[in-house]
Amino acid sequence: MKTVKLKDGTKALIDGNAENVKQIRWEKDGVYYSVMLIKAPKIEKEYTIEDVVKTANSMEY
Repeated sequence: MKTVKLKDGTKALIDGNAENVKQIRWEKDGVYYSVMLIKAPKIEKEYTIEDVVKTANSMEY
């Protein structure tokens, strides 16, 4: 299983990395978090796991 590091050093599991779905999940202080990006078929822009990591890094907890 592949992982990425969040800005605070937490390892997040890459749970989905398909063309239209990107998802990561992680645990911190006994709480489980998940961020998912689902791309609509009409959207031409391509997204990456890094886009999901940016969202996770913007969270305050």
